[in-house]
Amino acid sequence: MTRDAFVQHVRTRVEESIRECEKTLGRSLPRKLRFQWISPRGEIVENGIEEEICRQVFVGPDEIYPCVDMGPWSEEGDRLLICAIRAGYPPEPFRKNWAGGDGPFILVRGGDLAREKHA
Repeated sequence: MTRDAFVQHVRTRVEESIRECEKTLGRSLPRKLRFQWISPRGEIVENGIEEEICRQVFVGPDEIYPCVDMGPWSEEGDRLLICAIRAGYPPEPFRKNWAGGDGPFILVRGGDLAREKHA
């Protein structure tokens, strides 16, 4: 997989993670996004979150970290924080993940949003 194709895959999966969370919560979430790695621990990124995710997941066309939990974590005013945790498996070619989805991302909700009940 090319880096450009992987960046597009990241965009798609981030949006899917937000939509899944919205379905669970029964309400809309903001689309002004921020991003932070929980593991490996990172600073909050305000712009270019797809590039930040690629920086820690995409090594090369056949070297992609295969297991990354990613999804909405908290709302901060009109912004939504997306967080991710990369498992310790070595990079490998792009494939289906253990949950049956394409690529490395396991869609989750965490933090404040994991504690929120459906409205």
